[in-house]
Amino acid sequence: MTRGTHLLSLHTSDIRSPNSTNILCEVDMTLNEASVKLSEIDLFAVATGPGSFTGLRAGLATVKAFAATLRRPLVGVPTLHAVAHALRPGARIVATIPAGRGEVFVQFLSVSQDGRVIEYDAPAHLSPNDLVEKAVIAGGGLKWILRGSVPLIDSIVAGARRAGVELIECSPDKQEPNEGEWMIADNTESLAQSIATLARSEFRVGRATSAGALQALYVRASDAELKSDVMRPSCF
Repeated sequence: MTRGTHLLSLHTSDIRSPNSTNILCEVDMTLNEASVKLSEIDLFAVATGPGSFTGLRAGLATVKAFAATLRRPLVGVPTLHAVAHALRPGARIVATIPAGRGEVFVQFLSVSQDGRVIEYDAPAHLSPNDLVEKAVIAGGGLKWILRGSVPLIDSIVAGARRAGVELIECSPDKQEPNEGEWMIADNTESLAQSIATLARSEFRVGRATSAGALQALYVRASDAELKSDVMRPSCF
């Protein structure tokens, strides 16, 4: 929870865990820590995905219910935007999060120091090899932000060799790669503050929405939908 740019309170939990039913308890603890009532919230922000189906549906349903009940504006923030924003700046960022089965959700983005996000393409669901081939074509100067995407490392190392670029780590002294480099940056921190910041920026330029209009950004079909397509009989 933030007031302006000031962080009031922050709680993190894995909504996919057996304790995911405690999401409202987490909200209550966050409010109590900040000494704020739910009715005093002026703007709600939520990650829209991509991500786990369970996490997205539960998170969106909860925040949309708050916004609808209290008649407050709501801003949805693409998860990969928040991933990139948290480790800004970056002129050419490859933002990634795990997508299950060894694959990743990815988007090529640019984020300025002041937090302005520019999309170079749409979010995609790719295998590590397909993603790295795309990066090889893009060339040097890429900043890879890996959020739990450890299986990517071997593919990135091999891809850097093929692209003829040096692989370096992000550090406080060097946060942007040169043209002949690929930079690796790990992001394991909560995305909540970046989501709040990006939502506030969108709200200021009139891009808030209603609870009923906000949709999740799934990128790929769920496992249940994929299985349903496989089992569906063909028709002439």
